[in-house]
Amino acid sequence: MLNHVAVTTFSQEGWKVYGKRFVDSFLKHWDIPLFVYSESQPAPFKSDRLYWFNLDNDQDRAAFIKRNSTPEKIGSRMNFNMQSIRFCHKIFAVTFPDVESRWRIWLDADVETHSTVNQDALAELCPEDSKLVYLGRKQAVWKDQAPYPECGYVAYRTEDPKVKQLLKGMREVYTTDK
Repeated sequence: MLNHVAVTTFSQEGWKVYGKRFVDSFLKHWDIPLFVYSESQPAPFKSDRLYWFNLDNDQDRAAFIKRNSTPEKIGSRMNFNMQSIRFCHKIFAVTFPDVESRWRIWLDADVETHSTVNQDALAELCPEDSKLVYLGRKQAVWKDQAPYPECGYVAYRTEDPKVKQLLKGMREVYTTDK
């Protein structure tokens, strides 16, 4: 079993706009495998740390999108809390069942890494006494709004039974339309 893996997803357009920079900077600065769940974007090159999957082959995701592609369910651009289709790609990628690791690190694909992320850095980013790590915010981004977490980096200690149950439950929210 691998100790750490990173997971991300993006569309074909996302590859052009930010995904290529993300993958290039990741492979330059991280020394762990990267699992990319793309939306019909074929793997542009090979690396011994890059694993590329077509997220469109996830039948749960395809069924969710088909059931929920109505205007009232897509949500408003101004209210990201109601944009279930926009964010479902992340949930289906991070809960993809075939990744075996102690830690699964979600990284948004618009992240660029500028410094080395070695085993010492990973020990800080994924502390042994933690089960789930994310970037919190102390204040809201916009006036009169409650703070919300920055989920561009989330690390799940997937060997923990409670975290396994959390990931299963996250997927079920989408597969059951809860």
